[in-house]
Formats: sequence, structure tokens, C-alpha cells
Amino acid sequence: EECLKSINGIADEIIVGHDGPCKDKTLEIASKYTDKVFELSHWGDGEPTKSITFKKASGDYILVIDADEIISKKTRKKISKILNK
Repeated sequence: EECLKSINGIADEIIVGHDGPCKDKTLEIASKYTDKVFELSHWGDGEPTKSITFKKASGDYILVIDADEIISKKTRKKISKILNK
């Protein structure tokens, strides 16, 4: 949830792709932030999941972030500044 909170407000669109069956509350938590939550096949490698979710994106830019990462306040400001140019 901290990951999604950190990008909420700077991303026009949030797409979550989960690699394989979900055994925790990840998809439920993600559903609070977007209706674009996809439980995909388990490949054991995140690249196929990224490829599929990229095709679902409608924006000009794609920010890739893993569930165990967050965007700091400093980085949020930098991203917002870049996008507003």
C-alpha cells in the first residue's frame, strides 16, 4: 500500500499486474487505488507481466515501480516538475 500511496496523485493512471495467483491482500489493496488490477499467469519473471501491463497503458510516459519501492517526497516533486514542463 505504501508503494501505491507514494505514486497516487502523480500518476494519471495506475495499472497493477500481479505475476501469478495472489495469496495475500495485494490485489484487494491495489483495487483501492485503481480498477486496472490484473492477476496474470506466473512466469517466474516479471518481464512478461510488464509487457502486458504496458500495452494497457494509455499515457505518454510509463513509470515502473515494484511493490517494495516507494517514491520519496523529493522525487515526487521532481517528477511533477518534469511532467508540468
